[in-house]
Amino acid sequence: MRVDICANTYATAVSFPPYANPLPTGPRLLDAVPTSARSFRGDLLVTFLTGNPFPAGLAEVRRVKPPSGESLVFLGGLHMLVDVLPYRGSPDGFFVLEFSQAITAGAPGRVLWFDSQRSAPVVLSDQVIGPTHMAIDPRTGELLVCEFRTGRIVAIAVPK
Repeated sequence: MRVDICANTYATAVSFPPYANPLPTGPRLLDAVPTSARSFRGDLLVTFLTGNPFPAGLAEVRRVKPPSGESLVFLGGLHMLVDVLPYRGSPDGFFVLEFSQAITAGAPGRVLWFDSQRSAPVVLSDQVIGPTHMAIDPRTGELLVCEFRTGRIVAIAVPK
């Protein structure tokens, strides 16, 4: 949504269609559930947690151009995404947060690192419990991950 608080108006900036369910079980269409939006070079990076039964490989990060609403896959083939964090360090890249590796089995989530949009992910942690958000601690340079299931904030060293 695009909100103008001075004029007390709002309008839809972009809508996301449902996903086709690739599994033989569950509904034919799965909800596109945007879970975070981060500013990136004048655009937005939006993560998606697809609807139940949360098929692996269907979640993605989309790059949205706010003026036009154009939406393109930025990082794909992921699972249950809840956040993305562009990181301008050395090297530049992206942290991606997955809620769970297998939610029906109670599996923990993961923190992934992408060196670039086209690189394969590197697993930084596969033991985050119900993660919801992440940020870089400006004092230590560590990645901070909020876990709603434990009530903790977990610090993860950022590889140099």
